[in-house]
Amino acid sequence: ANVRLGLILPDLTNQTINDIYLGAQARAEELGNVEILQGGTSDTGPWLDACERIVNSDIDVLAYDTLDAAATSSCIIQANEMGIPTICLFACTAEGTNDALITLDLA
Repeated sequence: ANVRLGLILPDLTNQTINDIYLGAQARAEELGNVEILQGGTSDTGPWLDACERIVNSDIDVLAYDTLDAAATSSCIIQANEMGIPTICLFACTAEGTNDALITLDLA
């Protein structure tokens, strides 16, 4: 089955975030049945615009990282209400629920 992944990230100038972005693209190409709808920035307004656009694009799962936990919660709450599984990458929103959390083990 085909999978539509929404990927909302801050600016790709952060090496870890950029590595996640590149890794997701490489794995999607390898699998061949994953389409990535991407967007985001470190600015809250454009991040929210991208998130809302992607959440309303018939995606199967949403993965995200945010720099503004409080102000970006509305999009994750919307994804929750729509039944879209969410994966938080490192920095999660202040409200809403996530089905998975991916973080770094710095130990």
